[in-house]
Amino acid sequence: MMAKATENDLQKELKLIADTLEELLQNSSDKPKAEVEKLKAKAEDMLKNTRTKLANATEKLSEALHHTEETVTAKAQHVSDSTNEYVQKNPWTSVGIGAAVGLVLGVLLSKR
Repeated sequence: MMAKATENDLQKELKLIADTLEELLQNSSDKPKAEVEKLKAKAEDMLKNTRTKLANATEKLSEALHHTEETVTAKAQHVSDSTNEYVQKNPWTSVGIGAAVGLVLGVLLSKR
């Protein structure tokens, strides 16, 4: 949810920058130099703020991805350990389950 809000904020900022730059380019010839400089400073300030927000959003996304990676890795390791433990405690049951799955897949695939 927070990522969506950040995305919307960045989109608004980029649109505002584009509008300001468009205004600057369209009106630069018929406005006094002081007003053009003011528009230019405004555009530069908005660009700087947007870059900062983008960098912060990128950092937050990177942290979230790293956390997700750690969680998935831990869960996969747990599943792997549990499976290994089960197979070692019940080798013939595991062979039977493997044979049954192979038989079912063989029947299903041969009917195609």
